[in-house]
Amino acid sequence: MNKRRHRFDWTILAIIIFLTVLSLLTLSAIDKNIFIDQTINVLIGCLGFLFFAVFPYKIFKKITWPVAVFSLVFLLLPLVLGVIIRGASRWIDIGPFSLQPSELIKPLVTIFLSGQNNILISLGAIVPFFALVFLQPDLGSSLVLLSGWVGINFHKKTTRLYLLILIAVGLILLPVVWQFLAPFQKGRITSFLNPDTDPLGGSYQSRQAIITVGSGKLIGRGLGLGPQSRLAFLPERHNDLLFASFVEAFGFLGGASVIIAYLVLFWRLFNLSEKITDPFGQNFIIGTSIMLFFQTLVNIGMNIGLLPITGLTLPLFSYGGSSYLSTMVSLGIVEAIFAQQTFTKTDELRIR
Repeated sequence: MNKRRHRFDWTILAIIIFLTVLSLLTLSAIDKNIFIDQTINVLIGCLGFLFFAVFPYKIFKKITWPVAVFSLVFLLLPLVLGVIIRGASRWIDIGPFSLQPSELIKPLVTIFLSGQNNILISLGAIVPFFALVFLQPDLGSSLVLLSGWVGINFHKKTTRLYLLILIAVGLILLPVVWQFLAPFQKGRITSFLNPDTDPLGGSYQSRQAIITVGSGKLIGRGLGLGPQSRLAFLPERHNDLLFASFVEAFGFLGGASVIIAYLVLFWRLFNLSEKITDPFGQNFIIGTSIMLFFQTLVNIGMNIGLLPITGLTLPLFSYGGSSYLSTMVSLGIVEAIFAQQTFTKTDELRIR
């Protein structure tokens, strides 16, 4: 017998709280003003999470194309009105707030892709999103969007063969993509492959991140006591490389606890997706989990020197209001999908 009752996944909420608290704790030792700003970002993100956790998500099924059009227009704004920071035009200023559309559209793009059954239509739609983010230039975020598209279509057994063909074509075209990369992006990749070519330039951030992580050793130097973070030898110590700052303070054991938390989050999301009977809801959870997994993998990888430096934040951890709000909205919609599904009693027991 089917039963419908109010449900809430407390595991996801517990991980959100755990990662957010550790993030704020680390930021408080780096810069009090940044800590205050991020606290405000967290409060806004929590409101977004709570709103969408109770929102009737099936409404999204009816407005996938309007959502796509709005997202594209929103993405155009940085190219027209954007503020150029470090050679990239990714942000727009609205009053006291600085918004990054490439972050905020992630749940919107996932909503659109979740409602598409034809792989060619979804491919034709993801291309302009990818291109607009790529042109900002923001290779990392464009790849995050692409990973969501790949994840959703790979999960559909009927589209796997077509997807593999398209991936093969994409790999063949990589030399063409290289020609469109910005000079600093090419520099990051070449310096990653050969760090000795530019130790004070392209490979400087990566080298400092590795030094910072290594200096934490097993249990860390203590909050606010790490010289790399405290004396600002580590660039982006509050943002893209906050994980390195955290490991410097709390050591290998602290870093491992954060990684385990993310693994539990991804396990929980995949577990929920397998139990969802609504294809749209299932696609959304798969797309969200793949995007977050890819972003987490790349960020932690670049913090420990395994991947080139990119502009990707660590979800729920790095400083940034747009990134935090985007992740919280996505997870809020996941909660809504879970809460508004109808399960058999057996299914409910398995989810627990």
